[in-house]
Amino acid sequence: MAKISSSGYRFPPPHNGLNVNFCKDPKCANFGVAETPIRPYRAKGTEPQVGDYISVSIGKNEPRMKCSLCGDVLPIRNNASIHEELDRLSVYLNPTPEPSCPTPNCIMHAIPLTEGGKSYVAFGTTAAGTTRWRCKICGKTFTSGGKPTRKHKAPHKNRDVLMLLMNKVPLSRIEEITGLDCKSLYGKIDFIHRQFMLLAQNREQILMKRPSLHKMYVAVDRQMLIVNWSSRKERRNVQLSAIGTADLSSGYVFGMHLNFDGNMDPEQLEQDAANAGDYATSEP
Repeated sequence: MAKISSSGYRFPPPHNGLNVNFCKDPKCANFGVAETPIRPYRAKGTEPQVGDYISVSIGKNEPRMKCSLCGDVLPIRNNASIHEELDRLSVYLNPTPEPSCPTPNCIMHAIPLTEGGKSYVAFGTTAAGTTRWRCKICGKTFTSGGKPTRKHKAPHKNRDVLMLLMNKVPLSRIEEITGLDCKSLYGKIDFIHRQFMLLAQNREQILMKRPSLHKMYVAVDRQMLIVNWSSRKERRNVQLSAIGTADLSSGYVFGMHLNFDGNMDPEQLEQDAANAGDYATSEP
C-alpha cells in the first residue's frame, strides 16, 4: 500500500497546478482525472469511484499507478520535475532584460536603463551607430539597441548559412561553400538560433497576453535523433528525443523540443544525484 503524504496524496502531489498522473484511456471515466486526495477507505467489494487509483509495483523501486475503473497500469511522474523542465523550455518567453551597468559591484548593476534615472547618461555612439551610455556611479560604458549584426564581419553570409542548414548540407561542406572557419560557422548558427527564439518570443508573448484562447487541435509527433559520440573516451552513439507540436488549423509550429540541456555538466549532475541519494529511491 502506498504511503499517504501529509497532503493526502498517495502519488506525487500537484506542483503549481500541474498534475500528469491520471488515466490515459479516453474511454475511461478517469481520463484526465487526477487522484482524489484524502480518499476514504473503500471496503472490499465496493464499486470504485471516479478519481480512485491504487498503487502497484512491477519490480523493485518500480511503482506504478493502476486505474481502479479500467485497470490500466500507468507510469508515475514527478510533477515538480516536469514543471522544472517546462520552465526551462519556456525561458525564451521571458522578456529580454534591459541593458544596465555591467560592473558587478556597482550599485547600478542590474538596474535597467529605464529605471536608472539620472545615474545613466548618453555617451555618444559606437562606430556602428549604436547608442552608448555611461554609468555615473562607476564610469563604465555600455551600449543599448542597434542592429543584431553590428559586430558581424560578414553579415551577408548569415542567409547563406541558414539556407544551407535548412537544406541539410553537412557543416564541413558549409565551411567550404561560405569560406567560414569552424568557429565563425558555429557563431553564426548560435546567432540564427537566437534570432529565431526572439521571433518566437515576439509572436507567442502576444498569444499569452490574450484573456482567453479559443479551442485548439494540435498534432504532436516524436522524432529520435542519433548523434555521434561526444568524446574519444566514450565512443557511444547518443539517442535524443524531440517532440514537435503544431496547430492543425493554422499550421503554426509551437516548438520542436529536444530532451537535452546544454547548460548541464553530466559528471557534476551524476555526483549531485549520488549525494542526494537519488539512485536509492524510486524513479518518480
